Amino acid sequence: MAEPSWPPFVANGVLPFLRNGHMRPVVIAILGHFAVALALPVLAFARSGRSEDGAVLFLFVAVTAFPALAEWSIERRPSTFTACVAGAWIGAAAISAWGWQTGVI
Repeated sequence: MAEPSWPPFVANGVLPFLRNGHMRPVVIAILGHFAVALALPVLAFARSGRSEDGAVLFLFVAVTAFPALAEWSIERRPSTFTACVAGAWIGAAAISAWGWQTGVI
């Protein structure tokens, strides 16, 4: 049985950005935008409690958990992808809390 590995577009297109120290500002900017996008369904579900908003939030959780779980099966440990996913969700929680308190979002 073959060892699991990253798809070529991830290995050649995404991982170099995450592993190269000079590209960290780009990765941080992309994660910031991703956190804002994640904050919207979090805040929508927190405010309304509707099952449709919960389904969208669950979909976002499932889609963002996939790279982290794939990394655990490929690398045998959490690494850069897991840190990026966790950072995006922590940022989304902070943005949602700020939006809840101020009513801006």
